[in-house]
Amino acid sequence: MKWDRVRERFSRKSGGIRRRLLIWGLSLLGLALIINTLASLVYTRKQIKRDVAELQSELAVRVANEIGQFVRHKVDRLLDLAASAALHELGDEEQRLHALLLLKNDFSFTELSVLDAAGMEVLKVSPWRVYLPPDFSDQGAEEKFREAFGGGNYVSPVYTSDKAEPYVTLSVPIKVTPRQLIGVISAEVNLKFLWQVIGDMDFGIAGYAYVVDSKGNLIAHKDPSLVLKGMATSHNRKMLQSLLHLSEESEFSHTHEAQGLMGKPVLMTLAPVSNLGLAVIVEEPVETALAGLKRVERYLFLVLGLGLLVGAFIIVYVSNKITKPIRELHRSVEIIGRGDLDHRVEINSGDEIEDLAQEFNEMAGELKTSYSTLEQKVEQRTKELSALYDVTTTVNQSLDLDVVLREVNHKVLEVTHFDAARIYLLDPEGKKLRLRAYQGISAEFASQTAKDRVGVGVSGHVVATGKPLIFENIQTDPQYAELARGKLAQKEGFRSYISIPLITKTKPLGVMNLLSYRAYRLSPEELRLFVSMADEIGVAVENANLFQETVMRAKELSALYDVTATVSQSLDLDVILREVIRKVLEVIHFDAGRIYLLSQDGKELRLQAYEGFSTEFASRTASNPIGAGITARVAATGKPVIFEDIQSDPQHTELTRTARVKKAGYRAYVSLPLKTKTKTVGVINFLSYRSQRLLPNEVALLTSMANQIGVAVENAGLFEEVKRKSLEQGALREFLSN
Repeated sequence: MKWDRVRERFSRKSGGIRRRLLIWGLSLLGLALIINTLASLVYTRKQIKRDVAELQSELAVRVANEIGQFVRHKVDRLLDLAASAALHELGDEEQRLHALLLLKNDFSFTELSVLDAAGMEVLKVSPWRVYLPPDFSDQGAEEKFREAFGGGNYVSPVYTSDKAEPYVTLSVPIKVTPRQLIGVISAEVNLKFLWQVIGDMDFGIAGYAYVVDSKGNLIAHKDPSLVLKGMATSHNRKMLQSLLHLSEESEFSHTHEAQGLMGKPVLMTLAPVSNLGLAVIVEEPVETALAGLKRVERYLFLVLGLGLLVGAFIIVYVSNKITKPIRELHRSVEIIGRGDLDHRVEINSGDEIEDLAQEFNEMAGELKTSYSTLEQKVEQRTKELSALYDVTTTVNQSLDLDVVLREVNHKVLEVTHFDAARIYLLDPEGKKLRLRAYQGISAEFASQTAKDRVGVGVSGHVVATGKPLIFENIQTDPQYAELARGKLAQKEGFRSYISIPLITKTKPLGVMNLLSYRAYRLSPEELRLFVSMADEIGVAVENANLFQETVMRAKELSALYDVTATVSQSLDLDVILREVIRKVLEVIHFDAGRIYLLSQDGKELRLQAYEGFSTEFASRTASNPIGAGITARVAATGKPVIFEDIQSDPQHTELTRTARVKKAGYRAYVSLPLKTKTKTVGVINFLSYRSQRLLPNEVALLTSMANQIGVAVENAGLFEEVKRKSLEQGALREFLSN
């Protein structure tokens, strides 16, 4: 019934594929052509705007440079006048003649004055007016005097007269020598020439230029009437001011689309005039600048229409070619769907549909095979999941790591065909592998393979790379012969060998090895099962390690609390030190310990308390001068010294003074400074007859204990000091009363 409904629905929609291909094809083609057209328009618009902007920028920067050059030329003229004026007395007739000569030769100078060192005008000339001494004024507070008399050249912002003519004030120092200034020359310069420079500028179809100040006031335009009207622009004042404050050598320009001077949309370029507070603005109406874009738009839309028409014909043809093999494929699907798994699709289209038909035929064959083996696969998968569940249950039954690993080995061998299992875990330093649990091998074989280094041997290689190694037969496998060091598993008669890393989310923890006396080819499904088991074991190992670390941390905190409580119970230093050293030895499991304190003169360490030493040994080590031996080195540097085994450590031989500790048979040796907040007050030593490697957390614990002892020593010293002073004051009062 299901396949009848499919066939009925397909026949009802006969021709639907062709329609959808046509609709989708035209839609995609149209979308592509529209996107291409729009992209071309946007690109063309940007190119035209960029070309216009480059032209405008070139013109604006050229005019700005011309204006700046004009002002610099005027400054040079003033500097020449200042050089000649320095040869005469301030305000004398010679200076007047030179000034009048400059005004006569350069009509842009409208007024010129000479100021003395106090800023008082001593000479003032103009082509339009005669100035007498009563007309002279004090300019000492003006910026033009202060900056010029400071050795620099002053250029004022542009200002306008009542006739809207632009002016700028210039001033330069009068120097007798490079360091001796006797006055200042100040001049007013008419910038009306800007009107002519701007009026002569013409570009594009309707481009024009003008000059504005930082407030947007019009300074120069080819239509002088606009300037005389005091017309102001509507541009953003902050943008103008930011441009006008650029450095003197800048040729920076800024082009954007905005509302022009006449209120129409324009392409505008702004270029600052160096140090004048002016900006040259070049504008061209957007409509004029982009006039060529209309022709491009018409051409692109014509191409769009032709592309859609041609595409429609092509899509109709292709849809007819595609539909026929698809209908045949659908008919074959109906046949196979009714249960005829021997039917095969016959399509020779020479394209992907033919490939799809071939793959469908292969799928039908695989489906037929799958039906015959499905029950067996379900049974195998159920067995694998059951085995994984058993291992997972086992690893979650306890936090005792050794118990967990033994049970895991037993369970893994129980649910697999392997004969032996080993689990190696990394040591705390992550450099060596240690055998933690095994089953199915002899104790002798286990002892021979109890340790391995990371990167060495099969297990070391697996933990270093994080990837499993599988050997079907180690008796003939060349890779095993290359990796294995002693080839002990080969000598024991094992053949199949699997080594899988135990990995958590962050780091490797160890390796699980499975061995069999029979050669066996592992399937991908079995490998995934073993990897899943290894992952569960890795989680169990991590959980057990975290639990052990938590327990250890709790013990360490408890021990630190006991030491802290001990040093707080009394102020009798001897009692404190004896009790503390006994408590610390209980915690860290060392055999002996001793505490040295610095003498008052700081030249000697004296034995204050000890535990685990004979009286004779303690008397021989009762004092230690500063500068000799390990204990003195720790006191001098304030840094701990730790030896895992002094019997074989050459550094201990170099540092020791008498070697008494070594001769006494001790191996592990720890020497820590006793510190207060400001200084080292002594040293505490711990010794053990066994070689021991302290972990970082154990060193941190001992350091914390040593610090507590240092605090106790300081507190006891303060108590003795207070007690001594109290006795001295009591004796003094008694003396005075008698």
